[in-house]
Amino acid sequence: MSYRGVIFDLDGTLVDTLDDLAGAMNYGLGRLGEPTHSVEQCRRMIGNGISKFAERALNSDKQHLHGELLELMKVRYLEKCFDRSVLYEGMLEAVKQLRKAGVRLAVVTNKNADAAKLIVEHFFGEGTFEVIIGIEGDKWVKPDPGGTHEIIRRMGMSKDDFILVGDSDVDIATAINAGVKPVGVTWGFRSRDELIAAGGETIIDSPGEILSFIK
Repeated sequence: MSYRGVIFDLDGTLVDTLDDLAGAMNYGLGRLGEPTHSVEQCRRMIGNGISKFAERALNSDKQHLHGELLELMKVRYLEKCFDRSVLYEGMLEAVKQLRKAGVRLAVVTNKNADAAKLIVEHFFGEGTFEVIIGIEGDKWVKPDPGGTHEIIRRMGMSKDDFILVGDSDVDIATAINAGVKPVGVTWGFRSRDELIAAGGETIIDSPGEILSFIK
């Protein structure tokens, strides 16, 4: 089956943001006098939104610092989100080819909405992705399919027109919950085995493979 739209996850799928996310969280932890974490430890904490990231970064007896850590991290991240973040190899060309073929593009992410828009437009330019859905409060945190449904509604298409491309079990679950075909990617923050365990039947190893799904 061929598709007319692609919905992308952001962190670990379009852009490698891991170092900057870890750096911002560790900055906040340091300011609060709390233990910091390695980049690899942070990799395991990311995926369910910034609030959950902050919760996981704090010891169980320090959860009362959650709100303060969250605000420190948010401010620092907006200041430093381009320091070490990079596009995945081949991603820009794949996005250009999709656009050239008339495929319609969107982003659904558990990153805060303001940071999501800033990063997507920095790397891809304004208007490349028609809709960018990030987190505002606790609304539509993946695997809640609400953000994906909103994209489909705004773009005036059917769920059967889309694939959802992401690097995590959360993305696979989101696609399944939304009735959209999930496509897992191996270049991001989670392993192939985790994607398969989440129900990912279609898994790709390079951005160029996305083109095989379009009409």
